[in-house]
Amino acid sequence: MELLIMREAGEEPQRVLEELRSRVGVDVERFSLRALGSMCPKPPLIAKLAYLLAMDSNAGDRGVWSSIAELESDVVESLGELLSNPSATGAIVSSGTEANVIALWAARNLTGKREVVVPASCHVSFYKAADLLGLKLIKAPLKRDYTVDVDFVKRRISRRTAAIVGIAGTTALGAVDPIAELSELA
Repeated sequence: MELLIMREAGEEPQRVLEELRSRVGVDVERFSLRALGSMCPKPPLIAKLAYLLAMDSNAGDRGVWSSIAELESDVVESLGELLSNPSATGAIVSSGTEANVIALWAARNLTGKREVVVPASCHVSFYKAADLLGLKLIKAPLKRDYTVDVDFVKRRISRRTAAIVGIAGTTALGAVDPIAELSELA
């Protein structure tokens, strides 16, 4: 099937949207029983509108996009307060995968170390990040409640450890690791 949007002369926007609608519409409905475990909830209308307002902005360029950078700082501050960490720092990124890669990149570069202790329940992006960054993952087993075994993590921390990972809502079950306990180990 020839893609309308790939033609040299282009195509009318309405035809492009019609083709896109016909092709995307064949996917399994995310909210049916046939899509167990979908990690892509349908965003509310306000979220879609907010995205449209800021989608061409770049918070990484604080000189040009100072208002977006300020919004990002406000969101990070609010999330920090919500999670009982008033001194939180961070950035808004496009996905959890990107966040995980950046976090491990920062840990490796800050420490110069190459081992990361992760729960067996960690997202596949940690494996990708480890491969990209030349890191070794040490998988910690899960307890009966599907949270990471903190005692195992504690025993596996060594002079080679760049980071330890806790999951605040696993992909498969939504289990939340004991983040406060893991933070004390760090």
